[in-house]
Amino acid sequence: MEKTAKPAPQAKSGVWDKVTKWLYNNRYYIYAFFIPFIIMALAYGLFDVYPIGKWMGTNFENVPRRKIAHDGAVLVLDLNGQYVYYFEALRDALWGKGSIFYNWSRNLSGEFMGIIGYYLASPYTLIVMLLPRTMILESLLLMQLCKLGSIGVTFSYYLQHSKKMKPLNSLIFSTAFALCAYAVIQLMDPMWLDGLILLPMIALGIEYLVDRKARANYIIPLALMFVANFYIGFMLAIFSVIYFLYYNFLGTEKENITVKEHVNTAVRFGYCSAVAGMCAAFMILPVYKALSLGKFEFSTPDYSVRLQFDSIDILSKLLPSSYDTVRNEGLPEIYCGTIAILLLPLFFMNQNISKRRKTGYALLLAVLFFSMYVKPIDMMWHGGQVPNWLPYRYSFIMSWVILCMGAECFEKLDGLKNETVGGTFFGILLYLLVAEKVFKYENIEVLNGLWFTAGCVLCFSILISAYRESQNSKAIPIAICVMLSGELLMSTFDTLKDIDKDVLYSMRSSYYNYIEAGRAAVEDMEAKDPGLYRSEKVAKSAPLQRTVNDDIAFGLKGITHSSSVMNAKMIKTIGNLGYVSRGHYTRYEGNTPLTDSLLGIKYVLDTNNTAVSDLYQYQESTVTTHPDGKTTQIDRYINPYALPIGYMVSSDILNASIDSNNPFENQNRLLSAMTGQDKQYFKRLDFTKEPRYTGINLESAGDQTKYVADKTTNDWTIDYFVRAKTGDTVYVYFPATYEKKVNLWNGKWDESISDYDYRGNFINYFFENEYYCITKLGRYEAGKEFSIRVTVANDYTYMADQFFYYFDEEEFKKDIELLHQNTWNINDNWSDTKIEGTVTASANQVFFTSIPYEPGWTLKVDGKKTDIRSVAGGFIGAELMPGEHTVSLSFFPAGLAPGILLAVAGIGIVIVFILMDKKKNIQNCRQGTEKGTCTCCGLIHNMKTSRAAAGMDPVSRVSGFQ
Repeated sequence: MEKTAKPAPQAKSGVWDKVTKWLYNNRYYIYAFFIPFIIMALAYGLFDVYPIGKWMGTNFENVPRRKIAHDGAVLVLDLNGQYVYYFEALRDALWGKGSIFYNWSRNLSGEFMGIIGYYLASPYTLIVMLLPRTMILESLLLMQLCKLGSIGVTFSYYLQHSKKMKPLNSLIFSTAFALCAYAVIQLMDPMWLDGLILLPMIALGIEYLVDRKARANYIIPLALMFVANFYIGFMLAIFSVIYFLYYNFLGTEKENITVKEHVNTAVRFGYCSAVAGMCAAFMILPVYKALSLGKFEFSTPDYSVRLQFDSIDILSKLLPSSYDTVRNEGLPEIYCGTIAILLLPLFFMNQNISKRRKTGYALLLAVLFFSMYVKPIDMMWHGGQVPNWLPYRYSFIMSWVILCMGAECFEKLDGLKNETVGGTFFGILLYLLVAEKVFKYENIEVLNGLWFTAGCVLCFSILISAYRESQNSKAIPIAICVMLSGELLMSTFDTLKDIDKDVLYSMRSSYYNYIEAGRAAVEDMEAKDPGLYRSEKVAKSAPLQRTVNDDIAFGLKGITHSSSVMNAKMIKTIGNLGYVSRGHYTRYEGNTPLTDSLLGIKYVLDTNNTAVSDLYQYQESTVTTHPDGKTTQIDRYINPYALPIGYMVSSDILNASIDSNNPFENQNRLLSAMTGQDKQYFKRLDFTKEPRYTGINLESAGDQTKYVADKTTNDWTIDYFVRAKTGDTVYVYFPATYEKKVNLWNGKWDESISDYDYRGNFINYFFENEYYCITKLGRYEAGKEFSIRVTVANDYTYMADQFFYYFDEEEFKKDIELLHQNTWNINDNWSDTKIEGTVTASANQVFFTSIPYEPGWTLKVDGKKTDIRSVAGGFIGAELMPGEHTVSLSFFPAGLAPGILLAVAGIGIVIVFILMDKKKNIQNCRQGTEKGTCTCCGLIHNMKTSRAAAGMDPVSRVSGFQ
């Protein structure tokens, strides 16, 4: 019997072979990633952003405002003023210095999960977390580039799987989307870019949900979006509903769909959306709880119907280099390549695109346009609020829709005639001529904007016409992609320069030198005193002021902080005590020894003793030497009267009211309530004579007086004359409902003119921004008159009163000592989320802490949970029985526990869906194989040879995971 030879065993492929095979099979996704990555890197290099500008040898003198070679950074607007500091704080927490749940550097302290969910939850944040802190700006740069690259990947994936686009052709449109105007501009808000990454996957998931009944493809990216950024996730949830309606009724290629099928699909969409919310609940619920502390009431919505711009003007935003501003008057940013300008009208003239799809896309564009055009609709997209700068934060969706239309038209060019392409070009040229002569947009240059657009559209028209005749050509799509890349590079570079003119990029050295010096001073302070206390820095001296969020980067447990996730009640209370307090931030300016001591501010950092109270004592200095050889010295002062975080006070605190418009009286009431006495620690000073008005007219304005500058004169001043009663420090505060900045000057008596001389004796500004707070005037000789001049520098100002008070230091010292008798002795093993210590309570006393009250805190007395009282405008307090007690406070974010349970349940449901869909798809795939066509994976199987032809088992490709 003849033996059959066994086939020789095939050599197992090595790891390298598998890697190279994977790289080859996914090469177009790699191209989709690196093309926008490299283009943006080149634009940054031309802008002399370190280190790319250094590698490219960019001449910094060609970049506006550059004084040092290769000193550019990605820091601009909120990325400079807020987000980089949040990244610093999160990095500290993840590396063991702090907590991801609670942070002591924001508005006296507060939860941190809201900050993470609102700004930092993107998986790309790991880039910043893992790279060294000393290169955090370069980490942010790399994160930005990776996000742009990822936008290219997901849109290329979408186009190949939804539009059946050739991989090479998809690179044209994925690059255009990755470098659309919104993406480039919102590099300053990098957390929003995750919306551009996940939008294509969410849309593809909706299409699979309708066409294939696959559920996981929609649930997973929507859940990831809710986690990565709750805010943009909310907007994409709105668009998901709109896109589902479009695709279910007009976009799908399925025909003869019954009403029952439509209903079943809608139900499927509804519960899948709910499951996505469940999967992300561990982030959604804590963020929602955090926002409910104040963000939802940040402004009073005005839903009156109003149009936000001239409708024709939106066409100008399709042009390259069309940046106008990120302020509220700016137009929607929808530029996504001039090829889109050409293909958009061609889409509607393409005979191979069905009328139903044309109608559907037209309705999508109309919905998005009117959403931006009509104010109340636009507000709903923004959660019922008017954006504080950076308007139309969902405008990238319109760019995506336009590019989807362009891609579909590009794949069906045989439905066009060359005359149609040429006629469209001349129509666009006519618009550009009209725009030049009639509209004259100030933000668009004639040469770099209008005529550059005309040239690009002409070239694309020629290339598209050529590609229509030879659609198997690879050279033409490559030429289009190269030309588009050049256009995007130029437009991106112009946009960076325009942003710099509008809101200014910060320099690299100004950040690193400043942060290193501040952190060194704080680390030195904490090494000497490792306890739990608050500390601050004066902002008057330039070396110690960069932005309102310096504290969180330094690690200072203080007051100064700004974010959209705020405890509105505590911010108001801080303002009532005389500190700077605006809608979403507080600052240390306006401090007095009384408030500092009650709030536990033990140390103050300063340079050259510019603004520290003379009651505080100098301790030591920290000197930091920077890489450029310069040094920064930061001095540390101790407040000897500062109380710890918790202490016993009189039960009168339960009825304390500190909500008047007089911060001095509020401070008097607070300390009086704590000591159980009725005393005046700040005492009002009287005028010695009537104020002297020069060039000022007085007008009644309700409960205020309006001081109007008389333009017929050159000086507009108000002089106040006050007599000092003691040698104590004098402070001033002007209450007002409507603020207009004024200047304060200290008068010095001049015998030669028998009057006060105010020249050269500038004190500070007052009103607006960080200047509306208690202002220290200084010490004056007891019994002597002094004068303060107010200069009305802005046509007019308002004042309801003028409060001149002096601080009775001896009375304060005596009574603050009473509060030091029964303080919370905190154990050494405290953490940011768990504090425990002993305290002795007397009769009629209440346990008071300077910790802001918010959900998430648990208080235990001697191991038993005790009710928390919100006292004195929002501080944590508790009623204790007389005697010594062990008191512990622990924090766990409100909503996180149920959020985790919901997320686990949601993930379990998704796994069940995957298994169910896989089983169903296997059956569909086998049926499709028998018939020759697979309705599941889209492959055409050649009966029994399909497996061999495809090199795989067709049933292994389920619709949900291609």
